[in-house]
Amino acid sequence: MAKLKINWLEKKANDWILANLLQEDGTEIKDVSINRTSKKGEVFPNFDGLAPSLDIEGELWQSPAGKNYLFPPKPKLEAPAFIRQAGNSAFKAKQIEEAQVRTSGFVAKAQDNKEWGIKTASTMNKAIDLAIAEGKPEPITILKWREWVWNNWTVEDDQYPPFK
Repeated sequence: MAKLKINWLEKKANDWILANLLQEDGTEIKDVSINRTSKKGEVFPNFDGLAPSLDIEGELWQSPAGKNYLFPPKPKLEAPAFIRQAGNSAFKAKQIEEAQVRTSGFVAKAQDNKEWGIKTASTMNKAIDLAIAEGKPEPITILKWREWVWNNWTVEDDQYPPFK
């Protein structure tokens, strides 16, 4: 972005000014076109208030044909207010920590529910298999075997390795 001083200007139309501008190093740029609105729809700030000896800012551009143009300055990007606030990093860190604690709780609960679902489905399936093997596939026999399988579910990994 260039900081310039208007040395001379001529209003060519309601939306177009031709000006000579001085750069900070004293170099004069002649016949610079300044439009109220660029082709991209960007509005030049204080277009109606432009006058000789005023300091202005803008994007200076020279076309391949050698013509000079001054476009509106690009908007300055600022961090959102919640980032700029003093002491905010501790606040954000606390929020992140709380979110992590909540998330770990949800993960643990989901894992517990997963184990519960596996245990429920497996004991029901095994109880039906045992009732059929006993030759009495009736609800009372299935419930008897399900209760037995449920109560004897606890097996440690070192008791029965998966492959020998």
